[in-house]
Amino acid sequence: MAGEHELRQILSELQKQTKLLKEIKDAVEGVEGAVYNTALES
Repeated sequence: MAGEHELRQILSELQKQTKLLKEIKDAVEGVEGAVYNTALES
């Protein structure tokens, strides 16, 4: 069994990765929105 300390480290790492993924998702959505708006204007 993993110790509590190891579990906390794993959880901390997952939270960092989840935050990073959310930032990437937001950035991609921002780019998609910009591309969509540009397509509408042309």
